[in-house]
Amino acid sequence: MPKSPTVAVESVTKLAESLVAQNQGIVAAIELGRQKRAQLETTIVKSAEMINDSVKLRDEKIVQALLDQGKAAQKEVQEIHKSLVSIACKGFCMF
Repeated sequence: MPKSPTVAVESVTKLAESLVAQNQGIVAAIELGRQKRAQLETTIVKSAEMINDSVKLRDEKIVQALLDQGKAAQKEVQEIHKSLVSIACKGFCMF
C-alpha cells in the first residue's frame, strides 16, 4: 500500500506563496526606507543652507549696525571738534 505524503501539495504552495509575499514586503520596505532616507538627507541639506543664509544675514545686519554706529559716533566727534575749535578761536581764527 503506497504511503500518502505527510505534507499536502496545497500546503507547500501556500507556504511558498507566503514566503514570496513576505520577501516582496521586505524588499518594498527596504526601498521605501531608502526613499525616506534620501528625503531626510535632502531636507537636512536644505535646512543647513537656510541656517547658513540666516547666519550670514544676521552677521551682515550686525556689521551694518556697527558701521552705522561708528559713522554716527564719528559725525558726533566731528561736530564736537568743530564746536571746540569755534569756541577756542572766538574771533582769533579765520575759517
